[in-house]
Amino acid sequence: MKTAFAHCLRQGPMVLGFEAPMYVPAKRDLMRALQQRPGEGNRPWSGSAGATVATISMAIVPSLLDFLCAEVPNAVAWQDWTYTPTEPGQMLVFEAFVSGGCSSGHDVDARQAAVEAYRLLTGSAKVLSYLGSEECFSLLGAALIHAGLSDDISELRRPCLVVRAEKQWQPDQ
Repeated sequence: MKTAFAHCLRQGPMVLGFEAPMYVPAKRDLMRALQQRPGEGNRPWSGSAGATVATISMAIVPSLLDFLCAEVPNAVAWQDWTYTPTEPGQMLVFEAFVSGGCSSGHDVDARQAAVEAYRLLTGSAKVLSYLGSEECFSLLGAALIHAGLSDDISELRRPCLVVRAEKQWQPDQ
């Protein structure tokens, strides 16, 4: 799959989402920093599922981005969704927030997030992040800098686009 991503990035612009918390709140009050982010309802990012997925993503995301940078040497990436990638080697990254109901599996959830991101980014309405904007430490920004896809230190504090998609149950055909 990594090779397919690299091929796509070499051929054209790319938008890539990760289904895990990609930023953590940066608040002086530690207890508030561990609570849910705006829009997460009663499930904090630091709860069992969110903390587990965030931790796993700290290995997977840099690994994938490092691979893409090595395979596509002139690649650049960013989190600022007001700038749409238009050229081969350009990539916008975002957090996919898939929740609610029963799911038919991770592949279905990922597809839902991709469809929703496409709808948002190609529509005529102003694109807003589902979780709003707050002071943060961006795990995604750190991964971009680590991989060499960005040298913009402000990526560490930049909130990423959070795209919310509903889980969907698809009965066996």
